[in-house]
Amino acid sequence: MPGSKNIRQGLMWLVIGAVLTGLSYIIIPGGSFIFFYGALLVGGLQLIVGFGQSVAYSLKGEEGQKKAKAKGLMKAIVESMVSVALADGEVKEEEVKSIVSIYKRLFHHEISEDAVWSIVDSVLKNVDFDIKENLADVKSILDVSTKKIIVRASFFVARSDGEIHQLEKDVVSDIAVGLSRDADEIREIIDDDIRAAIIGNP
Repeated sequence: MPGSKNIRQGLMWLVIGAVLTGLSYIIIPGGSFIFFYGALLVGGLQLIVGFGQSVAYSLKGEEGQKKAKAKGLMKAIVESMVSVALADGEVKEEEVKSIVSIYKRLFHHEISEDAVWSIVDSVLKNVDFDIKENLADVKSILDVSTKKIIVRASFFVARSDGEIHQLEKDVVSDIAVGLSRDADEIREIIDDDIRAAIIGNP
């Protein structure tokens, strides 16, 4: 559900601010305390933004929600593949071409190189970008088969240059974790050949 990430993080900052304020009252003698307004303000604002996103999504209606889901899914898929390409710190032109080709082959839709570069730029500009956190917004609307395809698409990007590096393996694992609700689903969405390549045979 759109907004869920901001709601979670907003609640987290509100709890942190409240706990720190409470602890300062206990620790500082004389009934004084430090009001951690920064954490509370950030948490409150992020919570409002999250609720706003959630309400806006609910008001779109069924057709609007379908379009929003499709757009969010496309962004999550490409962000996953871009995250793998960025494992070594940069995205090469050949990798963007691979992402376009893999996306078309697995999802039967076209995406332009410009659209991929735009997502690369947005990821690079977001210093707090975390693919596991970003996938949390879409994993609840995806079935297992779609999650498996996203993991496979990311794996194909990792091996597009003929060799899978450890950092790329780590990102593919993070993507699987971000898409999964629990450990059982992680095992379910990683196919045996991918598991052997990124984790190794048990």
